Amino acid sequence: NGGDGTDHAWGGNYMMMGGSVKGGQILGKYPDDITDGGPLTLGRGRMIPTTPWDSPFSGIASWLGIGTGGIQEVCPNLYRFNSSYLISAEDMFTELRPTGSVMPSAYSSSTPSHVESTLPSIYP
Repeated sequence: NGGDGTDHAWGGNYMMMGGSVKGGQILGKYPDDITDGGPLTLGRGRMIPTTPWDSPFSGIASWLGIGTGGIQEVCPNLYRFNSSYLISAEDMFTELRPTGSVMPSAYSSSTPSHVESTLPSIYP
């Protein structure tokens, strides 16, 4: 499209699951007023998001071991927001990855793994 993706949406909700996820919490800020006259309402059901897209993904990237040198590649607009908008890995996860641990993508293999699926196939 000609809008560089900005015509699709500005914000959304994310749900995380997993053993190290610090559950039972909502991160970010829910708008105080979601009526048509609210300060973040644009009309026709559109709202200005209160938490930048980069915020949860910067915390996830940090947990995965992406350092400050690589975070701008993962979250290129992060510099546009002050730290009060960011969600840290410590806020999202109960266990942090040990410093210097190898990221999963660092493991290489010359042959792909093969695991049989238990799901039905659309092919006979």
